[in-house]
Amino acid sequence: VTDGTGQADAYSVCAFPFEYKGKIYTTCTKDDSLEYRAWCSTTPAFNGTWGYCAEQGTCPGSQDRECTGHGSCVIAANKLSVHCECDSMFTGVGCEKEISRVTTSFFNGEIEEHYRKPCRFPFEYNGEVYNDCTDYNDEPENYWCLTTAVWEREWGYCAPQGVCPGSGGVDCSGHGACDPQTGACTCDEGYGWTDCSHVIARVGDGTHQTVGTPCHFPFSVGGKQYTTCTTEPTGSGDAYCAVQGGD
Repeated sequence: VTDGTGQADAYSVCAFPFEYKGKIYTTCTKDDSLEYRAWCSTTPAFNGTWGYCAEQGTCPGSQDRECTGHGSCVIAANKLSVHCECDSMFTGVGCEKEISRVTTSFFNGEIEEHYRKPCRFPFEYNGEVYNDCTDYNDEPENYWCLTTAVWEREWGYCAPQGVCPGSGGVDCSGHGACDPQTGACTCDEGYGWTDCSHVIARVGDGTHQTVGTPCHFPFSVGGKQYTTCTTEPTGSGDAYCAVQGGD
């Protein structure tokens, strides 16, 4: 990993093997190093993002911390490899990804509905703080969580780790991609919220229309329909939208 000097952030993972000037490297190199220090690329094909290599035995991480401050750096018995042992609710090679959990069903008082509602972590219940689902006061391994920071009679049984939120029982409401490692959605363009269920309103910047004029979706240009701002047909310049439908 890198030590924070160079173009890459500290504790960034070296991309071995990487290609530099037509040569393949499988370890840190001093080639072309002005300070004659070993460095590496953090991309498989060198694109200018590089860093000097940290001491052997340093774990990956981010935010200027090994294991991002969410785990412990473990050195193998042979001292030839290291890895992060992440705290509960964190994952990734540098413990940089926070894990989300959702409910299989949702209870609001006595009313139950099936719903992939995000758990609220940390939450407090009976004076204890929880950072993950718990089976406290229930059958063993019958894990549940609150959907509020404190007990407000809104809770649900937990879905398996890696299940994403989404309306209608569909990952990311059908408008995004689910990360099975973290249970988090990456929403398609034009959609937002944790479950990608909400259309994100777009407004104009003041060119041709008053600033804040709502975009009209869908709109069509040259017979093609658009559901979000676009730079077509040129593919360059600022993205634009129509403020009324039609061509």
